[in-house]
Parts: sequence; structure tokens; C-alpha cells
Amino acid sequence: MDRARALPSRVGLACVLVFALTAGCVHFVADYDDQIDQGISDVLRQFQSVFTRMERTAGSEAALYPNFVRDYDDIRTKLRVLEARARAHVKNDLTVQMIDLLLDSLGKLEELHRMGPIPIEQQAVVRRGIETSCTAILKLELAKKRGDSGS
Repeated sequence: MDRARALPSRVGLACVLVFALTAGCVHFVADYDDQIDQGISDVLRQFQSVFTRMERTAGSEAALYPNFVRDYDDIRTKLRVLEARARAHVKNDLTVQMIDLLLDSLGKLEELHRMGPIPIEQQAVVRRGIETSCTAILKLELAKKRGDSGS
């Protein structure tokens, strides 16, 4: 009879061991996506180009919003494509949320710019925020590439 009782506990122990061994194989976030990595790098470059032009043209007609509409549209389009790509991956909610926040920052920057030229002091604050957002997305993608993402 003792053998009959020991069998279920051994099976239970075996199940726990199998689960523990396979738990390391479960991904908690999506895999690395080189197109998101490259795309965010390109978007950051575009943002930097916008801020550089704003600085160079400060105080002139060239600093006005209509001269930047194409830039805003191009960045927005790229971010929406990257967001759609991120949504296509399972377990990629964090990347999607981060891209969403970057789109929100772009909208706020554009809204501010519509009101008139953005003072250089404000540009510096907005630039740091956008750099931080882009860097966070890049860090996440690079962590996925290294396998540091909980996988």
C-alpha cells in the first residue's frame, strides 16, 4: 500500500520538475525585431534633424510650423508602421505602448509648434524626452536580441 501512495507523489514531483525545466523556455516578451530596432533609430535621426533645423532657423520664418509639416507627417507615418509591426508580434505590448507614447509626444510637439516657433529652452526639454523614449525602445529591442528580456 505504501507503494501505491508513493506513486502519485512521484508523478507530481516529476510534473513539477518538467515544468521547472521548461519554464526557462517560455518567452514573456516578443522576440527581437531588427526592423523595429532600425525603424526607431531612423525615427530618432529624423527627430534630431527636426530639432537641428529648429535651432538653426530660430527667430526666422523658416522656424514656423508649415515648414515642418512634411517632417511631422513622415515621422508619424513611420511610427504607425512600426506600431503595426509591433502589434503583429505576440507578447509585444510593452513595445506597442512605448511607440504609442512616442506618437503622443510627436502630437504634443506638433501642437506646440502650431502655436508658434518653439523657444530653444523648450526644444531642449522636448528633445530629451523624445531621445529618452527612443532610447528605451532601442534598449528593449537590444535586450530581446541578447535574450535578456525574460526569455
